[in-house]
Amino acid sequence: VLDREGSNIYIELTFEKGTLHGSMVHEPGFKSGAWLERVIIYGYRKDAPKSVKVKSVSGGESELDSTLHSDTNTLVIKRPGISLSEDGWSISIQ
Repeated sequence: VLDREGSNIYIELTFEKGTLHGSMVHEPGFKSGAWLERVIIYGYRKDAPKSVKVKSVSGGESELDSTLHSDTNTLVIKRPGISLSEDGWSISIQ
């Protein structure tokens, strides 16, 4: 959620079958310069992913860097770079 002069950006996040989806709950009244810095998934109890890809309207599809911390079962996905005012993006973990 971002706030700018009384306006908010609300993003609904769902995670199913290895894919994180982000979609706008409603259209914001402004474009934000903010972007998604990282995604941290706690309780990730699988082997390190073979690939992690981001897909968005503005950036197409690209490969992302990720780090698995097996001692804490935490997967960190670095710099997806998705604009927080963009609708309909996804990050797939394979």
